[in-house]
Amino acid sequence: MDEGSTRTRSLVELRAMIDALDRDLLQVLVKRMALVGEIAQYKREHAVPIRDLAREREILEDRCSRAVALGLPQGEIEALYRLVLWTSREQQAALRVEVPQDLEPRTVAVVGGKGEMGACLAHLFEDLGNTVLIADLDTELTPVEAATAADVVIISVPIDVTEQVIRDLGPHVRPEGLLMDVTSLKQGPVEAMLESTSASVLGTHPMFGPDVHSFQGQRIVLCRGRGDAWADWVTRMLQAHGVVITEATPEEHDRAMAMVQVLIHFQTEAFGLALSRCCHAKGKSFRTASPTEVAHWPPQGEINQ
Repeated sequence: MDEGSTRTRSLVELRAMIDALDRDLLQVLVKRMALVGEIAQYKREHAVPIRDLAREREILEDRCSRAVALGLPQGEIEALYRLVLWTSREQQAALRVEVPQDLEPRTVAVVGGKGEMGACLAHLFEDLGNTVLIADLDTELTPVEAATAADVVIISVPIDVTEQVIRDLGPHVRPEGLLMDVTSLKQGPVEAMLESTSASVLGTHPMFGPDVHSFQGQRIVLCRGRGDAWADWVTRMLQAHGVVITEATPEEHDRAMAMVQVLIHFQTEAFGLALSRCCHAKGKSFRTASPTEVAHWPPQGEINQ
Protein backbone atom coordinates (compact mmCIF):
# COMPACT_ATOMS: atom_id res chain seq x y z
CA MET A 1 0.00 0.00 0.00
CA ASP A 2 1.38 3.45 -0.91
CA GLU A 3 2.45 5.64 1.98
CA GLY A 4 -0.11 8.33 1.08
CA SER A 5 -3.10 6.01 0.76
CA THR A 6 -5.73 5.52 3.46
CA ARG A 7 -5.34 2.35 5.48
CA THR A 8 -8.35 0.03 5.43
CA ARG A 9 -9.46 -0.49 9.00
CA SER A 10 -10.08 -4.03 10.15
CA LEU A 11 -13.52 -5.35 11.06
CA VAL A 12 -12.40 -5.60 14.70
CA GLU A 13 -11.42 -1.93 14.74
CA LEU A 14 -14.65 -0.81 13.07
CA ARG A 15 -16.77 -2.80 15.50
CA ALA A 16 -14.85 -1.34 18.44
CA MET A 17 -15.61 2.16 17.13
CA ILE A 18 -19.30 1.25 16.80
CA ASP A 19 -19.29 -0.05 20.38
CA ALA A 20 -17.76 3.19 21.63
CA LEU A 21 -20.38 5.28 19.81
CA ASP A 22 -23.17 3.10 21.20
CA ARG A 23 -21.85 3.66 24.71
CA ASP A 24 -21.89 7.40 24.05
CA LEU A 25 -25.46 7.09 22.78
CA LEU A 26 -26.50 5.29 25.96
CA GLN A 27 -24.99 8.07 28.05
CA VAL A 28 -27.01 10.62 26.08
CA LEU A 29 -30.16 8.59 26.74
CA VAL A 30 -29.33 8.52 30.45
CA LYS A 31 -29.10 12.34 30.43
CA ARG A 32 -32.37 12.53 28.51
CA MET A 33 -34.15 10.31 31.03
CA ALA A 34 -32.82 12.45 33.88
CA LEU A 35 -34.50 15.45 32.27
CA VAL A 36 -37.67 13.38 31.85
CA GLY A 37 -37.57 12.83 35.61
CA GLU A 38 -37.50 16.60 36.18
CA ILE A 39 -40.36 17.04 33.71
CA ALA A 40 -42.30 14.37 35.60
CA GLN A 41 -41.84 16.26 38.86
CA TYR A 42 -43.05 19.50 37.28
CA LYS A 43 -46.08 17.81 35.71
CA ARG A 44 -47.03 16.15 38.99
CA GLU A 45 -46.77 19.42 40.93
CA HIS A 46 -48.80 21.33 38.33
CA ALA A 47 -51.31 18.59 37.40
CA VAL A 48 -50.11 18.41 33.79
CA PRO A 49 -51.04 15.20 31.90
CA ILE A 50 -48.26 12.86 30.85
CA ARG A 51 -49.14 12.80 27.18
CA ASP A 52 -48.95 15.94 25.04
CA LEU A 53 -49.80 14.95 21.47
CA ALA A 54 -48.92 18.38 20.06
CA ARG A 55 -45.47 18.20 21.66
CA GLU A 56 -44.95 14.66 20.36
CA ARG A 57 -45.85 15.74 16.80
CA GLU A 58 -43.45 18.67 17.13
CA ILE A 59 -40.62 16.38 18.23
CA LEU A 60 -41.24 13.82 15.49
CA GLU A 61 -41.43 16.46 12.75
CA ASP A 62 -38.26 18.18 13.96
CA ARG A 63 -36.20 15.00 14.42
CA CYS A 64 -37.32 13.57 11.08
CA SER A 65 -36.51 16.82 9.31
CA ARG A 66 -33.05 16.90 10.85
CA ALA A 67 -32.54 13.22 10.01
CA VAL A 68 -33.31 13.81 6.33
CA ALA A 69 -30.92 16.78 6.25
CA LEU A 70 -28.20 14.54 7.69
CA GLY A 71 -28.85 11.81 5.15
CA LEU A 72 -30.57 9.45 7.57
CA PRO A 73 -33.71 7.44 6.67
CA GLN A 74 -36.83 9.26 7.84
CA GLY A 75 -38.99 6.19 8.53
CA GLU A 76 -36.45 4.45 10.72
CA ILE A 77 -35.62 7.62 12.66
CA GLU A 78 -39.33 8.27 13.25
CA ALA A 79 -39.77 4.71 14.55
CA LEU A 80 -36.76 5.18 16.83
CA TYR A 81 -38.10 8.41 18.29
CA ARG A 82 -41.57 6.97 18.76
CA LEU A 83 -39.90 4.34 20.96
CA VAL A 84 -37.97 7.04 22.83
CA LEU A 85 -41.21 8.95 23.45
CA TRP A 86 -42.94 5.77 24.60
CA THR A 87 -40.09 5.13 27.06
CA SER A 88 -40.41 8.71 28.31
CA ARG A 89 -44.14 8.28 28.96
CA GLU A 90 -43.51 4.96 30.69
CA GLN A 91 -40.95 6.60 32.99
CA GLN A 92 -43.38 9.39 33.85
CA ALA A 93 -46.11 6.86 34.61
CA ALA A 94 -43.72 4.98 36.90
CA LEU A 95 -43.10 8.26 38.72
CA ARG A 96 -46.88 8.56 39.27
CA VAL A 97 -47.20 11.84 37.42
CA GLU A 98 -50.95 11.52 36.92
CA VAL A 99 -51.77 10.09 40.34
CA PRO A 100 -53.48 13.11 41.95
CA GLN A 101 -51.71 14.18 45.10
CA ASP A 102 -55.03 14.20 46.93
CA LEU A 103 -55.86 10.65 45.81
CA GLU A 104 -55.60 8.45 48.88
CA PRO A 105 -53.74 5.14 48.46
CA ARG A 106 -55.80 2.12 49.47
CA THR A 107 -55.37 -1.48 50.51
CA VAL A 108 -56.20 -3.66 47.52
CA ALA A 109 -56.75 -7.42 47.82
CA VAL A 110 -56.32 -9.50 44.68
CA VAL A 111 -58.09 -12.83 45.08
CA GLY A 112 -56.34 -15.10 42.59
CA GLY A 113 -53.27 -12.90 42.79
CA LYS A 114 -50.85 -15.73 42.06
CA GLY A 115 -52.40 -16.29 38.66
CA GLU A 116 -50.95 -14.45 35.67
CA MET A 117 -53.73 -11.87 35.34
CA GLY A 118 -54.02 -11.43 39.09
CA ALA A 119 -50.28 -10.80 39.37
CA CYS A 120 -50.50 -8.29 36.51
CA LEU A 121 -53.25 -6.33 38.28
CA ALA A 122 -51.43 -6.54 41.60
CA HIS A 123 -48.39 -4.97 39.95
CA LEU A 124 -50.52 -2.21 38.42
CA PHE A 125 -52.15 -1.15 41.69
CA GLU A 126 -48.97 -1.55 43.76
CA ASP A 127 -47.05 0.55 41.24
CA LEU A 128 -49.54 3.36 41.87
CA GLY A 129 -48.75 3.46 45.59
CA ASN A 130 -51.41 1.14 47.00
CA THR A 131 -50.83 -1.65 49.51
CA VAL A 132 -51.60 -4.95 47.77
CA LEU A 133 -52.65 -8.18 49.49
CA ILE A 134 -52.36 -11.45 47.56
CA ALA A 135 -54.78 -14.28 48.36
CA ASP A 136 -54.96 -17.55 46.48
CA LEU A 137 -55.56 -21.25 47.04
CA ASP A 138 -52.10 -21.83 48.53
CA THR A 139 -51.36 -18.52 50.26
CA GLU A 140 -51.12 -18.11 54.02
CA LEU A 141 -53.56 -15.21 53.74
CA THR A 142 -56.98 -16.64 52.95
CA PRO A 143 -59.40 -14.95 50.53
CA VAL A 144 -61.84 -14.29 53.39
CA GLU A 145 -59.10 -12.65 55.48
CA ALA A 146 -58.02 -10.54 52.49
CA ALA A 147 -61.59 -9.46 51.73
CA THR A 148 -62.12 -8.45 55.34
CA ALA A 149 -58.87 -6.45 55.54
CA ALA A 150 -58.96 -4.60 52.21
CA ASP A 151 -60.62 -1.45 50.95
CA VAL A 152 -60.82 -2.87 47.43
CA VAL A 153 -61.33 -6.56 46.63
CA ILE A 154 -60.54 -7.72 43.09
CA ILE A 155 -61.77 -11.14 42.00
CA SER A 156 -59.35 -12.57 39.43
CA VAL A 157 -60.16 -16.28 39.23
CA PRO A 158 -61.18 -18.62 36.36
CA ILE A 159 -64.46 -17.54 34.81
CA ASP A 160 -66.23 -20.82 35.63
CA VAL A 161 -65.85 -20.20 39.39
CA THR A 162 -66.03 -16.40 39.42
CA GLU A 163 -69.67 -16.07 40.47
CA GLN A 164 -69.29 -18.66 43.24
CA VAL A 165 -66.19 -16.93 44.63
CA ILE A 166 -68.06 -13.62 44.49
CA ARG A 167 -70.96 -15.08 46.48
CA ASP A 168 -68.57 -16.59 49.02
CA LEU A 169 -66.56 -13.42 49.58
CA GLY A 170 -69.18 -10.72 48.98
CA PRO A 171 -70.56 -10.80 52.55
CA HIS A 172 -67.02 -10.24 53.92
CA VAL A 173 -66.29 -7.08 51.93
CA ARG A 174 -66.56 -3.90 53.99
CA PRO A 175 -69.79 -1.99 53.33
CA GLU A 176 -67.71 1.14 52.67
CA GLY A 177 -65.37 -0.75 50.35
CA LEU A 178 -65.37 -1.91 46.72
CA LEU A 179 -65.88 -5.34 45.17
CA MET A 180 -64.82 -5.73 41.54
CA ASP A 181 -64.12 -8.54 39.08
CA VAL A 182 -62.08 -8.86 35.88
CA THR A 183 -63.84 -11.55 33.85
CA SER A 184 -64.67 -11.32 30.15
CA LEU A 185 -68.43 -11.57 30.80
CA LYS A 186 -70.13 -8.94 32.90
CA GLN A 187 -73.86 -9.52 33.40
CA GLY A 188 -73.56 -12.58 35.64
CA PRO A 189 -70.65 -11.37 37.79
CA VAL A 190 -72.09 -7.87 38.28
CA GLU A 191 -75.46 -9.32 39.31
CA ALA A 192 -73.72 -11.69 41.72
CA MET A 193 -71.74 -8.84 43.28
CA LEU A 194 -74.83 -6.65 43.70
CA GLU A 195 -76.70 -9.51 45.36
CA SER A 196 -73.91 -10.71 47.66
CA THR A 197 -72.56 -7.47 49.15
CA SER A 198 -73.70 -4.04 50.31
CA ALA A 199 -70.34 -2.58 49.24
CA SER A 200 -69.77 -0.63 46.03
CA VAL A 201 -69.63 -2.80 42.92
CA LEU A 202 -67.65 -2.42 39.70
CA GLY A 203 -67.38 -4.88 36.84
CA THR A 204 -64.19 -4.59 34.77
CA HIS A 205 -62.77 -6.35 31.74
CA PRO A 206 -59.11 -5.73 30.85
CA MET A 207 -58.86 -6.00 27.07
CA PHE A 208 -55.29 -7.26 27.28
CA GLY A 209 -53.43 -10.27 28.56
CA PRO A 210 -51.04 -10.57 31.50
CA ASP A 211 -47.95 -10.53 29.27
CA VAL A 212 -48.21 -6.85 28.26
CA HIS A 213 -44.98 -4.89 28.65
CA SER A 214 -46.78 -1.63 29.35
CA PHE A 215 -50.23 -0.43 30.37
CA GLN A 216 -49.96 2.59 28.09
CA GLY A 217 -52.81 2.58 25.62
CA GLN A 218 -54.26 -0.68 26.94
CA ARG A 219 -58.05 -0.64 27.27
CA ILE A 220 -60.26 -1.65 30.19
CA VAL A 221 -64.05 -1.71 30.05
CA LEU A 222 -65.79 -0.54 33.22
CA CYS A 223 -69.36 -1.49 34.12
CA ARG A 224 -70.62 0.53 37.06
CA GLY A 225 -72.77 -1.43 39.45
CA ARG A 226 -73.01 0.61 42.63
CA GLY A 227 -71.00 3.51 44.08
CA ASP A 228 -69.74 6.18 41.67
CA ALA A 229 -67.06 7.43 44.09
CA TRP A 230 -65.20 4.13 43.94
CA ALA A 231 -65.67 3.82 40.18
CA ASP A 232 -64.14 7.28 39.82
CA TRP A 233 -61.22 6.27 42.06
CA VAL A 234 -60.49 3.22 39.92
CA THR A 235 -60.78 5.31 36.75
CA ARG A 236 -58.27 7.86 38.01
CA MET A 237 -55.89 5.12 39.12
CA LEU A 238 -55.98 3.33 35.77
CA GLN A 239 -55.70 6.50 33.72
CA ALA A 240 -52.64 7.46 35.75
CA HIS A 241 -50.91 4.44 34.22
CA GLY A 242 -51.99 5.31 30.68
CA VAL A 243 -54.93 2.90 30.54
CA VAL A 244 -57.79 3.90 28.23
CA ILE A 245 -61.17 3.59 29.93
CA THR A 246 -64.35 2.59 28.11
CA GLU A 247 -67.62 2.54 30.06
CA ALA A 248 -70.59 0.33 29.21
CA THR A 249 -73.49 -1.39 30.90
CA PRO A 250 -72.99 -5.12 31.52
CA GLU A 251 -75.49 -5.86 28.75
CA GLU A 252 -73.74 -3.56 26.25
CA HIS A 253 -70.40 -5.13 27.15
CA ASP A 254 -71.56 -8.70 26.66
CA ARG A 255 -73.18 -7.92 23.31
CA ALA A 256 -69.99 -6.23 22.13
CA MET A 257 -67.82 -9.14 23.28
CA ALA A 258 -70.01 -11.55 21.31
CA MET A 259 -68.80 -9.70 18.21
CA VAL A 260 -65.30 -8.58 19.17
CA GLN A 261 -64.02 -11.77 20.79
CA VAL A 262 -66.23 -14.65 19.72
CA LEU A 263 -65.90 -13.95 15.98
CA ILE A 264 -62.12 -13.68 16.26
CA HIS A 265 -61.93 -17.02 18.10
CA PHE A 266 -64.28 -18.55 15.52
CA GLN A 267 -62.04 -17.31 12.71
CA THR A 268 -59.01 -18.91 14.35
CA GLU A 269 -60.86 -22.20 14.87
CA ALA A 270 -62.04 -22.21 11.24
CA PHE A 271 -58.52 -21.49 9.98
CA GLY A 272 -57.06 -24.29 12.08
CA LEU A 273 -59.73 -26.76 10.95
CA ALA A 274 -59.16 -25.87 7.29
CA LEU A 275 -55.40 -26.37 7.68
CA SER A 276 -55.81 -29.70 9.41
CA ARG A 277 -58.07 -31.01 6.62
CA CYS A 278 -56.40 -29.51 3.56
CA CYS A 279 -52.66 -29.31 4.23
CA HIS A 280 -50.84 -32.63 4.48
CA ALA A 281 -47.56 -30.71 4.77
CA LYS A 282 -48.57 -27.94 7.16
CA GLY A 283 -45.04 -26.75 7.80
CA LYS A 284 -44.30 -26.25 4.11
CA SER A 285 -47.36 -24.03 3.64
CA PHE A 286 -45.79 -21.34 5.79
CA ARG A 287 -42.91 -20.90 3.39
CA THR A 288 -45.35 -18.93 1.21
CA ALA A 289 -47.17 -17.15 4.04
CA SER A 290 -46.81 -13.46 4.88
CA PRO A 291 -45.17 -12.46 8.19
CA THR A 292 -48.61 -11.50 9.54
CA GLU A 293 -50.04 -14.94 8.77
CA VAL A 294 -47.06 -16.72 10.31
CA ALA A 295 -47.35 -14.55 13.43
CA HIS A 296 -50.95 -15.67 14.01
CA TRP A 297 -50.62 -19.36 13.25
CA PRO A 298 -49.35 -21.88 14.41
CA PRO A 299 -46.99 -22.26 17.39
CA GLN A 300 -43.52 -21.52 16.05
CA GLY A 301 -42.31 -25.05 16.71
CA GLU A 302 -44.63 -26.41 14.03
CA ILE A 303 -43.34 -24.24 11.19
CA ASN A 304 -40.19 -26.24 10.56
CA GLN A 305 -41.72 -29.68 10.69
